[in-house]
Amino acid sequence: MAAPSWVLLFGFAALTRGAVLLFGFLAAQHLPPLPMIETTQPMETQTLVRTFHRWDATYYLQISESGYNYTPGQYCTAAFMPLLPMTISAAKRFGVEPYLAGIVIPNLAFCIGMMFFGRAVLLATKNAATAWKACALLAAFPTAFFFSCPYQESLAFLSLSVAWWGWLQQRVGLAASGVFFGCLARLTSLAFPAALALDWLHNAMRRKLKSSLGSILIVGLAGVLAVALFCLYLHHNVGDALAHMKAHAAWNRKPPALENIVLSLQYLFYFDPLAGRWQATYLRVGSLFLFVGLGLRALKVRGVFPAAMILLPILQAVLTGTPMSLERIVLASFFGFVDLAELLKAPWKFWTAIVVGVALQAWLLNGYVHFQFVG
Repeated sequence: MAAPSWVLLFGFAALTRGAVLLFGFLAAQHLPPLPMIETTQPMETQTLVRTFHRWDATYYLQISESGYNYTPGQYCTAAFMPLLPMTISAAKRFGVEPYLAGIVIPNLAFCIGMMFFGRAVLLATKNAATAWKACALLAAFPTAFFFSCPYQESLAFLSLSVAWWGWLQQRVGLAASGVFFGCLARLTSLAFPAALALDWLHNAMRRKLKSSLGSILIVGLAGVLAVALFCLYLHHNVGDALAHMKAHAAWNRKPPALENIVLSLQYLFYFDPLAGRWQATYLRVGSLFLFVGLGLRALKVRGVFPAAMILLPILQAVLTGTPMSLERIVLASFFGFVDLAELLKAPWKFWTAIVVGVALQAWLLNGYVHFQFVG
């Protein structure tokens, strides 16, 4: 199989984004909502770019236009990270309409991110087939349509893919820059320096050091700096440096604590099924088992760093006491698609996974464009 070149990877990603955008637009116009899931807002005829502005996307648009707000106990924009609204605001200064920017930026970010991800997989595995399969499995994952929505997923994916590629190329500055911008998109990006530190500690205990502790500290400090700057901004603009963490209480998220893991599991296996939320239960439980399994496999086969990159975002999610959006949060564990690609070596297994993933993605995307909560 031909090695994944930068151009081919970009073209492949662009084709997948075009398919997602086209199907989402047509689904909103011609398909009925999903059964047994509440539709929160009435549908109306919309343009392609407005079709994808649902749920969290409305908050990002609000931030880009009027900044942050915070009211304790209420839904407010302080719960959302700043990178996407910053880029939308920047595009607006160049005359780009915010709704259009909210679609173009995530899709372009995913295409560029796919280039760095594919090339990083090739560097890490020395296997072109694994690189292509990992990219295809990522694009076909049921909630991967969020990479085309005005959400932070694409920007975080791009940032950490750049960080990984830069680290593999021993370009510490590039890796640190990727982590800095990644942490402005999703706090799950802090998993990258944490994974590097855990890998260094593991190697130090075995006296087989492969990387410099100083380089890891530089990457970690870049992430801390990004979070600190956001906290200082919130302190200056809404009067509370911790407003981001506190605002999540309105979505029933608690401050991270080990005992919250039990509560998250109770929601997964008892409260959600009891309330009849079977669609959410199946997706979240399936995502949890899949990525925990991939993380454990990575720990056994590939080492501490890739395992931590898969498991830490999941741990961060369940520490908040709710599995809400877990099926989307696992996109931050995209390192797991390398292990999935290696496991699905047989063509029939790989293509079965692709077909099932794409079918589920189409089903969920239809719900999303109809204002139904699917992640």
